[in-house]
Amino acid sequence: MKKILSLIFLLTISYLNISAQEFLPFYTSNYAGVTGIHQQPASIADSRYKFDISLSATSVGFYNNYMGIDPYVIWHPQLMKDLGNWEDLSYMKKNYNGKDKTGMFSLQQDLFSFMFTLSDKDAIAFTPSVRTILNFDNVSEEIATLADHGLDYPSLWGLKLKNTNFSLQANSWIDYGVTYARVIKGEGKHFMKAGATVRLSQGIISTYTFIKDLSYEFNQNTSDTLSIFKTDISYGASDNIYQVEDGKYNYRFLAYPSMTFDFGFVYEYRPHWMDFKYDMDGKTNLWRKDKEKYLFKLGVSITDIGSVHYRRNKMSRDFKADINNWYIGDLGFSSIQNFDSTLNKVFKDNFYDVPAKYNMNLPTAISVQADVNIWKGFYFNFSPYIALNRGSKDVNKVHYYSSWNMIPRYDSKWFGVSIPFQYTGLKQMNIGMGLRLGPIWIGSNDIISYLTTKNYRYGANVSAALKIPVMYGKPHDRDGDKVSNRKDHCPDVPGIWAMRGCPDTDLDGVPDASDRCPTVPGLKELAGCPDKDGDGITDDVDQCPDVKGLAAFNGCPDSDGDSIIDSKDDCPYNAGRPILKGCPDQDGDGIADKDDNCPTLPGTVENKGCPYIDSDGDGVKDSEDHCPSVKGPVENFGCPYNDTDNDGIPDKDDECPSMAGTAAFRGCPDTDGDGISDKYDQCPTIPGIPQNNGCPEIKKEEQEVINKAFDNLEFETGKAVIKTSSFISLDELAALLKRKPEFKLLVAGHTDNVGKPETNMLLSKNRTMAVQKYLLGKGIEAGRIRTEWYGSTKPIADNSTPEGRQHNRRVEMSIVFE
Repeated sequence: MKKILSLIFLLTISYLNISAQEFLPFYTSNYAGVTGIHQQPASIADSRYKFDISLSATSVGFYNNYMGIDPYVIWHPQLMKDLGNWEDLSYMKKNYNGKDKTGMFSLQQDLFSFMFTLSDKDAIAFTPSVRTILNFDNVSEEIATLADHGLDYPSLWGLKLKNTNFSLQANSWIDYGVTYARVIKGEGKHFMKAGATVRLSQGIISTYTFIKDLSYEFNQNTSDTLSIFKTDISYGASDNIYQVEDGKYNYRFLAYPSMTFDFGFVYEYRPHWMDFKYDMDGKTNLWRKDKEKYLFKLGVSITDIGSVHYRRNKMSRDFKADINNWYIGDLGFSSIQNFDSTLNKVFKDNFYDVPAKYNMNLPTAISVQADVNIWKGFYFNFSPYIALNRGSKDVNKVHYYSSWNMIPRYDSKWFGVSIPFQYTGLKQMNIGMGLRLGPIWIGSNDIISYLTTKNYRYGANVSAALKIPVMYGKPHDRDGDKVSNRKDHCPDVPGIWAMRGCPDTDLDGVPDASDRCPTVPGLKELAGCPDKDGDGITDDVDQCPDVKGLAAFNGCPDSDGDSIIDSKDDCPYNAGRPILKGCPDQDGDGIADKDDNCPTLPGTVENKGCPYIDSDGDGVKDSEDHCPSVKGPVENFGCPYNDTDNDGIPDKDDECPSMAGTAAFRGCPDTDGDGISDKYDQCPTIPGIPQNNGCPEIKKEEQEVINKAFDNLEFETGKAVIKTSSFISLDELAALLKRKPEFKLLVAGHTDNVGKPETNMLLSKNRTMAVQKYLLGKGIEAGRIRTEWYGSTKPIADNSTPEGRQHNRRVEMSIVFE
């Protein structure tokens, strides 16, 4: 019995944990990649990785505050002899300080985890892992001493001893994690990102023992007799451990999935953020994805939220132990069944009912990560780690220990080294080291402590990873023209993106290598040379670069086709002879037509090309010219025609001889410019159409509104009162006038010849005014309504018949323009 207790205690007390996080030497690195997710889910957004695969990553360790080892023996393993004889190991030290003993063992194995960047803002990861944690808490020094000595410690016999909240918890489970992280604010000095991991957690196995207020006493003469006083004990295991027919217990995998979570947020202060922007391959404002941009970074995360679901196996028990002088000298627990049978026999009447299901709470923790970019790859990190779920009343839990971590490091793309300083919840100081050597990572939380100190160490830790990292590279632009080498057709000569990195000095869309005029903007079809006049002849060979010309004349024009270029042709639009500088000579008298007063008759130079004297040069010889000193037409005997209005059109041809006009309108003006001369334009000051005699067009639907108003207008018999049945048509007329502000309305009243003329004249007036008043009431300006009344003076039908008189009683409405 003594050996069994001693072995159980010493084995258990050695399974004690890395007192804070897994992968401590690596998770602060900016190249942590998928490994950093366990500490900060937001870390993969805006990371240095395109994608990162962790083929395998392992972290294992143990720490405690009871059993220490001389670090010298770690480096001289041949000194480790007779491990079974714990009491005689000179290189082991037991910490007797009167305080409870505690510790924890942890193992994490990541299985083919990977992450990849979706965009500048998003990243996703998948992280399957197997994790094991064993906690041993609140073990009194008396129990540790008794167990260590196999109960053979007489000075503790005969004493009533107590132990509060004795706890032994173990949990092993599988996580299938999916992480999503996103940049929340990416531009400017203040950068933020957040991430979350959602895990499907499945239990592998768990066990627990919890004794709330243990009160016990060994017989003062022997350790074979034990008394336990009113003590509540809970112990059990998951139903993965099951009993087979021969009474032994085996393991089976039974999973009851649960959802667990991590959440993280990161803030970065980037005072020089613009230094990490660049333009490349036609895109602007790109981030340098291979560079860290922050001066200071602060992260906050909460991890392992939730619990793993289990069902208790049949040997799980909650009971009250209250027994005096229990003889334990002949107990020998050869199997779990034997242990369970003994408890059943002794405490059967004190068992409580326990629920079939239970949850093992995960080691929830809050972490703060503060990181300072010191200089060119050198960083300093301070990360307090606050472990939760450590309450003494929680029977089913595993937990980490809080710690304070300071981690200076050097980070580069393929190499990194960190020196973590860790002060743990066990009040121990550890100094470790982590190395990143390309795809191989190896580290320890306390390797330096083992190398540099002679003090006994109370645990050890090691972590390693094998990765396939694919990182963002720096932009490669050999010639500095903002076109990447792989897309640059001229990688050694600065160019522009439009030319795929080749130079285009004149920016005409033709690369210099193909540009015949590389310093002057030109046309692609002319090999990059300009052609200002658009004649298809480049300016460098075009003797008339500003005027369209012909290739035969080196780009100069010959408008009249006489083979004399226009710049040297005195008559560029009339074909002529070279001797007359390109001017014609119809009569062949050697005098150019432009200088020949008689171009169709051979003449003399003295007579200005005429065979006779013509003083005024009007083609009428002076002997026949009635006005020899004033030019005039032949048919008027050399005298000019009168032009009263001085419009250049003789009165004989001028339809408006007293008003200046144009030849297009035979001497008449067109004041409103509507193409209809004022003589025939009924609206000479308002542009109109020929169909309406120069007045504006009145559309068919508009005329129908006017006709309708006229047709529907009725008055009370013998009165100037408009019937209500006429209002709708008048309202439509008013609406038309509002839409057409250029329209004016002529309202003319008429009567038949029944009655006195003066009475009829008054009635026609009043009815005309009644229509005007109605339209004024609808918002039509008074200046747009012209009223006339004629009584019975303008009949349109025979007044001798009733039908004729009815037609004559009317108020006419028509559109006029002024």
